[in-house]
Parts: sequence; C-alpha cells; structure tokens
Amino acid sequence: MAADPADAEFWAAVEQEDVSALTSALGTDENSVAAVLPALSSWRRSRKDRSTVDSWRYRVSWSPVGTVPQRSLSGTWLLVGAEGHDHDTDEVADALSGQGAAVTRLVLDGTCVDRAVLAERLAGAGEITGVVSTLAPAEEPDERTPVLPLGLALTVSLVQALGDAGIEAPLWFLTRGAVSTGRSDEITSPTQALVTGVGWTTALEHPQRWGGVVDLPRELDQRAAGRLASALSGALGDEDQLAVRASGVFTRRIVRAAAGGGQGPARDWTPRGTTLLTGGSGTLAPHLARWLAGRGAEHLVLMSRRGADAPGVAELVAELTASGTQATAVACDVTDRDAVAALLAQLKAEGRTVRTVVHTAALIELYSLAETTMDAFSRVLDAKVTGARVLDELLDHEDLDDLILYSSTAGMWGSGARRLRGRQRLPRGARRPPPRPRPARHLALLGHLGRRHQGRPRRPADDPPQRPGVHGPAAGAERTEAGPGRRRDGRRGRRRRLGDVPPRLHLQPPHQPLRRDPRGPGPDRGRRAEHRHRGGGRVHRPAAGPVRRRAGAAGAGGRPHRGHGRAGAFVPRRPAGPACLP
Repeated sequence: MAADPADAEFWAAVEQEDVSALTSALGTDENSVAAVLPALSSWRRSRKDRSTVDSWRYRVSWSPVGTVPQRSLSGTWLLVGAEGHDHDTDEVADALSGQGAAVTRLVLDGTCVDRAVLAERLAGAGEITGVVSTLAPAEEPDERTPVLPLGLALTVSLVQALGDAGIEAPLWFLTRGAVSTGRSDEITSPTQALVTGVGWTTALEHPQRWGGVVDLPRELDQRAAGRLASALSGALGDEDQLAVRASGVFTRRIVRAAAGGGQGPARDWTPRGTTLLTGGSGTLAPHLARWLAGRGAEHLVLMSRRGADAPGVAELVAELTASGTQATAVACDVTDRDAVAALLAQLKAEGRTVRTVVHTAALIELYSLAETTMDAFSRVLDAKVTGARVLDELLDHEDLDDLILYSSTAGMWGSGARRLRGRQRLPRGARRPPPRPRPARHLALLGHLGRRHQGRPRRPADDPPQRPGVHGPAAGAERTEAGPGRRRDGRRGRRRRLGDVPPRLHLQPPHQPLRRDPRGPGPDRGRRAEHRHRGGGRVHRPAAGPVRRRAGAAGAGGRPHRGHGRAGAFVPRRPAGPACLP
C-alpha cells in the first residue's frame, strides 16, 4: 500500500520540530503543540534509530537441505586424525570406506604442529581425491602453545603443510557438537568450533583447495554416513557449511534478525550497577563508554593492560565523570585469570555488583594462514577467546544481566585477505553447554569504528550515533548472533550463505531449492572437482576474461584457480559480486 502523503508531511514536521506546520495540520493552538512536540520528536527519532539499527542486524540460521541425493565416494581419501583419538578416526574411516572410498590414514602427534614435519609426512601421499580431518576432537592443550587446543594447532599446521606439499585436493574439517541447528540441538563441544573459524579463513584464502566443514551427529550410523558421503562427493553443490543430524542435513545461512531476535519485542535495555568494559583503551571502547553513560550506566570500569596510563583514557574518564557517570580505569589483562579474579573480588568488596560485561579486547595481526606462525596465531586467539573464557568462568552469573562479546564481520563469515583474527573464533565460545542463567550475546560488527576513512583516521562523527549502541536492542534477544553495522571493505567469501538480505548479496535464497547438475553425477561436475565459482548475474564479456584471471591469481596467492582463467569456466547462476551491506 502506498504511503499516505499526509502522514509523511506530518512526521517530517515532527522531525523538523515545525510548530506552525503541525498547528495547521492538527487544527489546534501553538501552545498545545509546543508542549508535546519535544517528546514526540524524541520518540520519532528513537523509533527511526531503532529501525535503522534493526536493518543492520543479521543472525545465523540453519536450514534443512531437503532431499539429499545419494552418491558414493570413489578414489583415495586421506583421513587425518590426532594421536590418542582413535575412536573418532576409526568411526569416520569405517563410514568412508563403507561408502566406496579407499581410505589412507595419517595419525598426527604433537611434533606435527611444526609445518615442516607435517609437510615431510605428506610428501609421499600420492594421488588424493580429498582430505578429511578429524583433528577437532583433540581438545587438550598443545604442549608448545598451551593457549591452543592441540586439534586446532594441528589443523592450522595441516592447512599450511598441504600447501607446502602442493596437495590441492579438497580439504574437509569434521567436528561434533560444535554448532546448534535449533533449540533442541545443544552445543556440546564449543572448543571444536574453533576449527570452524579456521575453516572460514581457509575458504577465503585457499578456495581452490577448500572442501567444507561438516558437524557430525553423536552417532555416525549408516544413514548419517551416507549423508556425509553425499556432502564430500559434491552432491550438495556449493554447500560447504553443513551439519548432519538424525533428521537430515542442515546448511548454514545468514539471514535478517527480527527485532528482539524473533522472541518478542526487544526490551528497553539499560545497564544496572557496575558495567565492566574490556579493551578500555581500544578503538571501540570510548564509543561504547559514552553510549553506556548516555543510557544511564551508574559505574563504568574501563579495563585494559595499561589502564589509566593508556593514551586518552584519563581524558575519557574525566569526560564520563563530568557527564554524571562514575568511571574508573584499571590496569588488568583480561587473559590473566588471577588478575581478573582479583579485580572482581575488589569490586565486590567495594559493594559493586557487576551486572554487565562488554568484551571488546582484541589483538589483530595481519597474517594469512600460510604466513602465520603458531606463536602469532596463539596471541590473536588469546586476546579475544581466552579473555571471553576467563570472564565466563569467573563472573557470578546469578548477578549478571548481560555478557556481550564483540567481534568483527569475521565473527559471521570469516576474514581472509591477509587478516588473521581471533574474532571469528569468538562466536562459538558465546554458547556453552546448558544450564546457565543467561546466555552470552555475540555481536559481529560489520565495519569498524576506528578504521581510516577516505585517507584519514575515522572520527566519531563519521559513524551513525546509533552504532555504538547496537547491542542495546540485540541484548533483548536470547542467544542471537547479530551482525549490525555497515560493511565497507567490499570483500566477502565466495560461498557465504546469505538469505533474507539485499538482492546483491543473495547467494542462495532460502525459498529456492538447491540446484543439481542436470547431467547428473560425474567426476568433473562438482564444485569440489573443478573448484569453480558460481554466480547469478550476467558477466560483461569484454571484461570477463581479465576479471577471471585477476580474481583467480589474487585468490590463490598468485596462482590462478583451476578453471578460472579459461572461457566458460565461470557459470553464472546467482548474484555473487562484491558488495556491502545497506
């Protein structure tokens, strides 16, 4: 239904606080209008701000695939497992061989965290159809880098060593209990989900040798084994983020998040008591601190490694205090469990009840997976994920209203292009096995408040005033993974699954059935065999060749993707060009 022009004129007058126009429209006197106009104008701005923020919010959804085509496996598959976790590897080996694969097993120990050692062991692998990793269940700490679970460290080493050995067979990661496809499907192994984050990065940086991530059911029976084989064989097309369950196969999608997370209206969020803000001297914290103060926060604790000695923090504390909010800057490393415990004990002794915790602390180092060292990888993971784990373990959840975990767009669909972030591993830690009084909220900001803007450092004025407070509305949604903000870098993965989003970001709308190759199964027909990009819009022919060659070279570190440099390899099917959120 078309908008009523009279309504539009009325609300325009309200927004402009035009007393005369409203007096004329309402047929009343100016004094009556002037008395209510400030409140009405404020309400209107608030509603528009909330609507704008809601339009930025997305969440993860798991959609059933439907009928899964049955397809057996062929060729030699390299099954990589961790020493001491034979049960997991044996189970998958039986499943693969039962579906027609010739399985070659490779068992890794702690020495294989060294990529050179692992590359040497891979050197004689021979012709391989695909690589399947069951390393994720090795959740014990790595002896060399205790911050990392052994399975995670070995997974990173595997990605690196396969490249060093020149093995480009599709690589699949298997996890179990790492994702939840619905309310009754509990996450039982959030640590294994760290491997999923590595998978997202691998998909972006090494698409020519990426297979996917499959989360397995508790029992890998014959039916589940058949579904796993269908995924590995390419029968599900481009799907690379899957969960196999007793009820079927689910695929991950990113869809618009309804206001309040689809569970009723969002509550009018106001922080109570003491609010603890980690990364208090970082880029995001000052914006959040000012927003929290504006929302009526009684006491803000800005926590960072340098505390009040960090540049700008003393001035921020003075500004917050002048606004009527008591603010304190403390030096405390969020990854230091003893230090965090001492800080919480001190606050409790002072009669301060920590009601809200906002975790923004992070370390960003610009490395690709192929370039990173295990020490650098552990530093990035430590700052974001270890900090979240320490907070979750030490906080009194009976008193806690909200634990809010911030990340970047990497927390929704990964981050490649030479960016190594612990942020994409964070969402998995936001959901722990029940019971717990209140779940954590994870927000992945698409865009960053501190990035350079048009050649100069970004200023607070460059960002909409609603943006620092996006977690307010999101806090009303239980267990919602939201991605508010705007994405400005123009990059996205070629297989990110977006559902109800602007058309230029549609990769596989939920209402469309998965497309199958009309020619049926065949050795050259799956995406896994040819590693082809799929798109939906027409490609302008004069530019198509150079674009394919440049894109292929850039995505493979200077080596064109197989099939991307020749005419006809790019098969348009659906919109998949670089775009940014509206």
